[in-house]
Amino acid sequence: MMFFTLILYYCFARKEDTQSIAAPTKPFVEPWRIPHIEVSKDCKKLCEDWATPYFSSADGCVGLNRNKLSDDGDAVVIADTRFCPDKAAIEAWTVEEELEFEALYPYRKMLEESELMVFQEMTVEREMKLAVHPWQMLLQNKIPDPQDRRRIQGSAYSYRCFGGSGGGWRWYEKRVRPTKLRVRSGRYIDRLEFTFKDGYQLYGGGNGGGSYYTSLPSCTTIVLVKSGRYLDAIQFLSQGYETSYYGGSGGGTYVVAAPQGKCLGDIKMQTGSLVDKICVKFNA
Repeated sequence: MMFFTLILYYCFARKEDTQSIAAPTKPFVEPWRIPHIEVSKDCKKLCEDWATPYFSSADGCVGLNRNKLSDDGDAVVIADTRFCPDKAAIEAWTVEEELEFEALYPYRKMLEESELMVFQEMTVEREMKLAVHPWQMLLQNKIPDPQDRRRIQGSAYSYRCFGGSGGGWRWYEKRVRPTKLRVRSGRYIDRLEFTFKDGYQLYGGGNGGGSYYTSLPSCTTIVLVKSGRYLDAIQFLSQGYETSYYGGSGGGTYVVAAPQGKCLGDIKMQTGSLVDKICVKFNA
């Protein structure tokens, strides 16, 4: 499914308020099987956005199926378009993104609508970026490094958030330490259930994956997260203690460290059928 088709679909669904987004039914296509599209030799301008890689002398850079909306809302084919992506400006589809996509693909029929919209956009971006930057080229220049971690300084005053935009918000903001954790996970974090020191429980997510239960450090000072458009994996650590690693291998890796003298406290999550995003604050 092309990006422009998705845009039209979303517009019409919102306008009529009667349609719901369906999970993709296309079979999984390996990244090296997505066709490469040659850049036209007659480009007068290179297009910097992966979603509008075709150039028209009359309309500039346009969408993937070379259409535009007419004044009455119909799709009109634009004549005389050329495939003119700016390969230097359009980023390649990364190994981390591919691992996340492949892990999520079996879940697609279980996703809630907001999560499915994110997955649809992810599917189209994958197809287009791999058409511009072939997977064989990517593998030669982008070997994943399991030790490649981005260290982030946590805060006692503002959240550090990881993940995407799907799901609905849940939170607990009482400056209280979480003490216990129940996780459902496989190649993603399906569900998180935090129990805080005062007995309050914050939970969200679905019922996929295996179930695990653990005590959290008495003072969690480091949260290790892997995330992209969803929460792929998580682990909680302190001096001399760490929980198991839960989740898969997709997404980027982030190590969030507490300010001196502070522990993990407030937590916010966006959840649906999976845990889409987690936000942490070290204010306990």
